[in-house]
Amino acid sequence: MRALAVIDAVLLQHRGHLFPWTPVFMALGIGFWFALRSEPGLLIYCAVGVVGAGAAYVAWRWPSGWSALGWALAMMALGVTLAGWRVHRVAEPVLSYRYYGPVEGRLVGVDRSASDALRLTLDHVRLDRVPPHRTPAPFAAWRRSARFGAGRAVDDDRASVAT
Repeated sequence: MRALAVIDAVLLQHRGHLFPWTPVFMALGIGFWFALRSEPGLLIYCAVGVVGAGAAYVAWRWPSGWSALGWALAMMALGVTLAGWRVHRVAEPVLSYRYYGPVEGRLVGVDRSASDALRLTLDHVRLDRVPPHRTPAPFAAWRRSARFGAGRAVDDDRASVAT
């Protein structure tokens, strides 16, 4: 028990100087979110939010040296929920299946991917039989056929995309 009292006293001594650690613990929460193997569901986000709010309430209600650990846990929970919120805020539709059909759009970029496949980036994309709200924006298409091999002029390849 003596060690716990010493830790409490040390945390109380540093109490006014621990605020700069706030972004560190938020970053730990964000890093934890990126370390997950799959994206958590709404129930997990709610549970993390409740744990973080509970830790903040306990740290605020019973101020002692140990309250700094409660605030650290609350900041980590905030980092996890902020990362999840940001991902859902900037999410764009993704085609989760193979699409066979015409692709129309404005060509905004032509380059090669890491596997040396031709990558065409389109803007204002329209796909047949796909509603506009499910169409990815911007849209990148890869071509891996002999026709698009190295040494071919890019202008020859533009015939495959309606601009």
